Amino acid sequence: MDGKVVETPAEPVDSRLKDKVRIKNYPCEERNGILWTWMGDPDARPALPSMEWNMVPAENVHVSFRVQECNWLQAVEGEIDSAHAPILHGRIDSKGAISDWVAKRDLRPVFECQRQEFGMSVASRRVLDEATNYWRVNQFLFPFYTLVPPQSQYPELSGHAWVPIDDENTLCIMFSYHPSQPLYEKTRKLFEAGHNGRETGHASVDAFAPRPPSEPYAKYWTKFNLKAAFMFDYDAQTKTWFSGLPGLWVQDAACQSGVAPVYDRTREHLGISDTGVAMTRRLLLERVRQLKERGEKPARYDDPTLWMVRAVSLTLAAGETWQAQEEVMKAKLGADFGYAL
Repeated sequence: MDGKVVETPAEPVDSRLKDKVRIKNYPCEERNGILWTWMGDPDARPALPSMEWNMVPAENVHVSFRVQECNWLQAVEGEIDSAHAPILHGRIDSKGAISDWVAKRDLRPVFECQRQEFGMSVASRRVLDEATNYWRVNQFLFPFYTLVPPQSQYPELSGHAWVPIDDENTLCIMFSYHPSQPLYEKTRKLFEAGHNGRETGHASVDAFAPRPPSEPYAKYWTKFNLKAAFMFDYDAQTKTWFSGLPGLWVQDAACQSGVAPVYDRTREHLGISDTGVAMTRRLLLERVRQLKERGEKPARYDDPTLWMVRAVSLTLAAGETWQAQEEVMKAKLGADFGYAL
């Protein structure tokens, strides 16, 4: 679209008004069902980032959209913290696939963080036995992307783009994909419809509470919000689910946005398990200051291959390091995981 007026029906036939007037417009590019736009200097427009989830065949990926009522950074920080997963998402009745998560065997992981050109790797180590460790490496990619490792029970890569709408609302774009084969039809149906009234990592078709079309993102607001207490169920909390909340993304959203749309960081009490959050926050602040004070942009910010990264879950001998597994953290179109889940 070039912003030109198509027709001026009330103007004289020979009027040239429509040839002179243009509305503000931005270049758009579609790739695999996602529309990307560039809102900066037209002469500095970079190539689209090579995000693996947006480049695999359509049958390999499921993408969903919803609005989350909190600042985008709160959502990012919630996702790169992998210590919470087996606790917040856990059950108290020891049933179901979640109860079989390897991560549940050690609820006090040791964290290691490593700065990368693309952002930050946040690795958590859990001890399986004297000879074996289980590593999960979450990835933060500039400026607001997060990648989550697969589970053996759920062999998909997943993550989010946490796109700011304003200070207090975020467009949550979630993607789940298999790098080398189509998603199982059952998996896709679970993403779209949930399971027995519970949500998966994706907002189901029944999760939405549409607003008037005059409101931005009108059809992507959900019924799971602070006003509705995120549909908390006390009976479920006492008998089945640790959180009492109906599904994975609802549990995360309640923690990320339930306190306040923008949390007062001066009231925090960070612990050792918050290492990834603290390090990522420090990295972002440094990059913002460099850009503001010296005009310095992150290295390779305009290199589309910068984002060809995967989150990983690795079972390694006690003496092995996750950093030595750099090859499996590289995304390669069409290639399988490269290790056993």
